[in-house]
Amino acid sequence: MGVMVTSESARARVVIRLDDRLIHGQVVADWLRWLAPCDIMVVSLSNPPPDAALLRVVTPQQYDLAVLTPEAARPLLSTQVVPHNRLVVTDSVSALVELLPSGWSGEVILGALAWRVGREYVFERVYLDADEAEVLQSLADSGVRLIYRARYHDSGLLWRRR
Repeated sequence: MGVMVTSESARARVVIRLDDRLIHGQVVADWLRWLAPCDIMVVSLSNPPPDAALLRVVTPQQYDLAVLTPEAARPLLSTQVVPHNRLVVTDSVSALVELLPSGWSGEVILGALAWRVGREYVFERVYLDADEAEVLQSLADSGVRLIYRARYHDSGLLWRRR
């Protein structure tokens, strides 16, 4: 259902989820319930950017919502500046790479990335093209843990180079 990146501190948990559907039923019904974030950031390289008004409609009202570029969102990832849990949802591998600060290590949860021409099956609901797979492998080689996990409490499947 998306790729999620986590970094934890005593004060907060920042979860970054890569999901080309951005905010949808699984996020609202499962991830928000268990993470209990105070805010949600949607991060995209899309031009035009995702429609904030439409995303607001599908986001429960108790959550603050911001639509940002990776460059604008990057400084907000540090748990030192986040006094509460935060969910960050991004829609592409390239946006994920631009979003992550240099030297960042943590866990990336892989989920649904839709099939399209040139993409191949990786996990259930996860399709990547060769360049995207190489980028994710680069992240894994740098110490980022890549795991496919559809639901918040699923144990997940560890990324293995194919």
